[in-house]
Amino acid sequence: MKDPITIDTENPWYWNYDGERRLLIGGTDTDSLFQWAGSGLVEHLDRLVDVGGNYVRNTMSDRSSDDQGGDRKKKASVYAFAEVESETYDLSTWNEEYWNRLDNFLEATYERDVIVELTLWDQHDFGGDRWDDHPWNPERNVNYSLKDSHLKGRDDFFSTIREDNELVKSFQVPFVDNVLSHALEYPHVIYNISNEGWCGDAWENFWADRVHTKAAEQGVNAYVANMTMSPRNTVDKVLRNPNQFDYVEISQHNQDTRGKKGQEHWDDILHWKHAVSEAVGPRPFNNVKVYGAEGGHQHAGTATEAVDRLFRLVLTGCATARFHRLVGDNNWGIGLNERAEAAISTIRSLETQVDLTKTQPRNDLLIEREPNESYCATVSDNTYVIYFPAGGRAILDLYEIEGSWETSWLDVSTGEWIEGDDGEEISNYRTGGTATPIRVDTPTSGQCVVLLRIADSA
Repeated sequence: MKDPITIDTENPWYWNYDGERRLLIGGTDTDSLFQWAGSGLVEHLDRLVDVGGNYVRNTMSDRSSDDQGGDRKKKASVYAFAEVESETYDLSTWNEEYWNRLDNFLEATYERDVIVELTLWDQHDFGGDRWDDHPWNPERNVNYSLKDSHLKGRDDFFSTIREDNELVKSFQVPFVDNVLSHALEYPHVIYNISNEGWCGDAWENFWADRVHTKAAEQGVNAYVANMTMSPRNTVDKVLRNPNQFDYVEISQHNQDTRGKKGQEHWDDILHWKHAVSEAVGPRPFNNVKVYGAEGGHQHAGTATEAVDRLFRLVLTGCATARFHRLVGDNNWGIGLNERAEAAISTIRSLETQVDLTKTQPRNDLLIEREPNESYCATVSDNTYVIYFPAGGRAILDLYEIEGSWETSWLDVSTGEWIEGDDGEEISNYRTGGTATPIRVDTPTSGQCVVLLRIADSA
């Protein structure tokens, strides 16, 4: 068994798995990957790994393929509970197919060193007409009636903790416990309570405590987060409950409606990281959903912005980033399409040269910079990474540095290295010379990255 995932002790902004600090990057076409039966799951994971991906999302969801993305031939969703009559279920009896799919998924990701962020509850599973057919609906199970359960719909289901609904909770708890009995056997899983949760602290805290308790009973650690519709609220919950929520899940920040784009996207992340660091200490900032889709979804944003967000997340020192799912013609993300593959490959190409888990955002080094024109981070002494959303130029003012400098360029659209011009020798104020800012001009007008190194001339 590999060493379990943990927060890195040397740099707690990042995760450590099997004894190695890792930047987690991914993109998948669906959120509930475990529901993909047959070869579809394996093929998708292999594509992800081939381009350098090592991070996926898995919601314990039973929504249809049309709702969650992907090919229906690969994913015909099943419920967790046994069907005892036509469209009637027994909440005290498991549907073994559901749990076998979960085991297959956990084993497949474990074999490939792909970290799983597992979400226990998704309110969208029970929204609208989905509630009419769902086993939790009292009209669809043999375990409780509408009168006994007080469940008229989704809102009541997610109010059971706050309302002390012991009857329904007596079935919710075994469901979560069974998920954990499978997942806690594996060392590569971290946990999120709710997708876009709105149920409040009572719901989130109850289930966070449950995950920690069950993990302790098995003698392992579990790392837990919450994800609300407001990224600001998510951060506040971590500040209020640092012992229950071990990392910060800010995915909703990565869309146009609930989050930000451009310069504000970068600025807010740095503000939140500073607040968390000061109040409770550094911990990973996860982004299991990076929105932005081909065609420009009105709430998610554009596919170009999705790629921009990925690079801003990496250069601000976030621990994870995953492109959100594809859903037919109404896309929320780019999933694992060719553009996503190229962006992930670009990140991994950079990592062949520098350790991106040592990034320190340093836009202050860029002069004559317009908002969202370029983004700079140091990765080691005399080594800099600059990301350009749309080509252009950057002027780097290194008044304490002297030596020769060279640039290496990556085209984000292909993930390949491209030719660029190297610079001249520079001097600095400290040695009595005349400081010469470094100017770099991109070799392409598209999204690109420059790795700039300065060698000591002494």
